[in-house]
Amino acid sequence: MLAHISWTTYLLSVLAAVLVYYLWFGIQFYRKGIAGNFDSNFGTNNRQSFTPPIAPVMGAVAEEPEKVTNSDELVFGESAPDESVGDQLNSYDEPDRLRLRKEAEALISVIAESAEPKAHFLLLAGLLTEKYASVTDSEDREQIVQRFLDPSNGFAFELKAEDLNELWREPINI
Repeated sequence: MLAHISWTTYLLSVLAAVLVYYLWFGIQFYRKGIAGNFDSNFGTNNRQSFTPPIAPVMGAVAEEPEKVTNSDELVFGESAPDESVGDQLNSYDEPDRLRLRKEAEALISVIAESAEPKAHFLLLAGLLTEKYASVTDSEDREQIVQRFLDPSNGFAFELKAEDLNELWREPINI
């Protein structure tokens, strides 16, 4: 259709159109910026030079006295465990046992009030057994299972001991 126009003519006309477009765009939107550069003092920099304020960024740094470690403290003791460590470990289980009982009671009251389904209860009970894994082998396990099975809980579903025993053996994977 346009066989009589050569590629050179086409490219020159596209280049001229693009040049006219950007020239018009520049004049239309950057008129003030361009006019500011062509003032009477052409070639000189009229902008004020920026000098940052001279102020300390932070105050003086006080040196801390260097702590020297006594070399006697670096000697390691016997490799056999200390007998007092066993008592400390048993005392750490006590708060977990109490927290497990409190959270189990809270779970019972929430499930009873909200009439949640059995699947939700089992999921939350499984999360409790995972959270307090150190308590699951203690005698508290039986007390909590019996508390869950108590018919006075007011659950909207029937709960069996087998359901809870599976939770204690197989933790929930989320």
